[in-house]
Amino acid sequence: MEKENKFVKYLSKVLKQEEGIKKGGGPVITISRDHGCSAGFIAEKLVERINEYMSLNKKHKKWIWISKEILEKSAEELRTKPENIAHIFSGGEKSLLEDLSLSFIGKYYISDSNIIATIKKVIRGYAVEGNVVIVGRGSCIVASDIEKSFHIKLFAPLEWKIKKISERFGLTRKEAMDLIKQTEYKRSEFMKLLLKSKSESDFYDIMINCESFSEQEIIDLIFNICKERNIIT
Repeated sequence: MEKENKFVKYLSKVLKQEEGIKKGGGPVITISRDHGCSAGFIAEKLVERINEYMSLNKKHKKWIWISKEILEKSAEELRTKPENIAHIFSGGEKSLLEDLSLSFIGKYYISDSNIIATIKKVIRGYAVEGNVVIVGRGSCIVASDIEKSFHIKLFAPLEWKIKKISERFGLTRKEAMDLIKQTEYKRSEFMKLLLKSKSESDFYDIMINCESFSEQEIIDLIFNICKERNIIT
């Protein structure tokens, strides 16, 4: 009976902590994207727009946007270099046999499960602290239960993406198509590590076709919706 009571108390404490995060976390905006959609540029300009609005309303806590910082901070917490854990974003999870074999190499070995857990912890930390736009890295999933959050997916038809990538990097149509397929395959494999039984589309509040809107229109759209929903106050 005593053990049962201790377990009930522990469970109650955990649930209260989780509920506290839901109520107190954020505000956070996540932007996921197809390869070729300018999520980084949109996040940067969106944050500038938000901070300008906050300044006019005499709000002092500035917004930031992050993406590669997640890899860097995760590596720092794991006491390793970013390139040693970057494979996880390609869905390059090692097999159980390989994982066990490598664990005998030495004390600097880091399992993929530990890498994923650390990445989720880092994203969660930024999201709970709030006033942040997070680009990619599965942030829409990790921050999905935070009440003051808004999750966007930028997508576009294949031909539009091929044209954008070709112009940006000076590639042929075939080279651009191969790059898009390779990048989106890696992204899909990484998302599978986080999704479990759910569908990726379940986590988005809105999906925006980049062929139909200019970058400025997308920024205005996100800003106005988030302002209306009190994500931006």
